[in-house]
Amino acid sequence: MSKVAIIITTYNRLNLLKRTLESLHKSLNKDKNDVTVFVMDDGSTDGTVEFLRSFTPPHPLRFEYQFMSHEENMGLRASLNDALKLILTGDFDYISYNQDDVEFREGWLQECIDWWEVKKNFKVGFITGHDAPEHPTIYEGRGFKLKLTCRATHMFASAKRWKKFGEIPDLTPGIAAPKPGQGSLVDWWLVGHPEGKYPESKHSLRKCKEYVLVLPGRIKHTGVVESTWGNIMNPEYDIKIE
Repeated sequence: MSKVAIIITTYNRLNLLKRTLESLHKSLNKDKNDVTVFVMDDGSTDGTVEFLRSFTPPHPLRFEYQFMSHEENMGLRASLNDALKLILTGDFDYISYNQDDVEFREGWLQECIDWWEVKKNFKVGFITGHDAPEHPTIYEGRGFKLKLTCRATHMFASAKRWKKFGEIPDLTPGIAAPKPGQGSLVDWWLVGHPEGKYPESKHSLRKCKEYVLVLPGRIKHTGVVESTWGNIMNPEYDIKIE
């Protein structure tokens, strides 16, 4: 049995957060791992904080919830940094990160753990259950793909691997409200652009010559065009759930 921390970052999307939490609980109902879910709210003003304070997890509860909130909107990198700082002081084996607009397939967590245990054959730095078609596949095997990059929709790795990245810096001015076409660049900091176009950690996957192992269909984007922090997204890239 592994000890796993699941981070969910959210900002002013209460209805989507509720859907994500419901899906997460259902997907883990039969899971045997020791799981703690950390919901990091970034200063929402739509009732998210009040919801989290009064949240009663569905029954039967097999894992723990912890909630944190910024007093004001600080941006994705601050939310992820604050969650990681807390989690990395513990003794978690794995950390799984996703935003507040996904749905989970039952068994996804154990699959990620199992694949991480055999990843040495592929030199993998992240596993993701979300297959973003705009990120090219460089190799496809039975039930998995290898890519150089991935979205920050979902990222799974050992706590030891997450710790290597260090604190994510403020990569873009006014990051809590990016300009049109400008994302938070958090995913590029962690993974690295194939051509090195954006700032990245000295331990990014690109610099460590590691791949992203994709398990298609385990985690699906809900198909909402607006991103959590107002970043511009292309709707043709989003996988919609029927």
